[in-house]
Amino acid sequence: MADNVHSHPYYEQQYVFDDEWLYASIVQTQIPYIEFLLVVPAAWPADVSHRVANHFQEFDLQRRFAIQASERLVYFANVIQGSVADGATAMIAETLQQQARAERVAHGVNSWQSALAKTVANDAWFQAVGYTQLL
Repeated sequence: MADNVHSHPYYEQQYVFDDEWLYASIVQTQIPYIEFLLVVPAAWPADVSHRVANHFQEFDLQRRFAIQASERLVYFANVIQGSVADGATAMIAETLQQQARAERVAHGVNSWQSALAKTVANDAWFQAVGYTQLL
């Protein structure tokens, strides 16, 4: 199997678009940032997993997505801050979950936007403390 074979949307199986394989995590540092990772489903054939992984690596999508996500992470920090300022802290998690669902519908399950929004919606540390470090 050639190492330089890339994924191409015209030739991939539908499950490559439907199955979730792009994930993000918030790195808890003085200034939080996002890391993206690829976790291909175990049920995928080896050649498909290889193509998607090679595409992710060769196009340096981890770095490219992280650059795009850095500005959007500040946006989410402002959303949380707005809820806190409005006295609606109880609504933060639900608001972020709604935004994550909207990103998934708008951009697909494996977009950096969806992975980021899902991570923010599920990260208690960022919602409680981390967001303040970006304001």
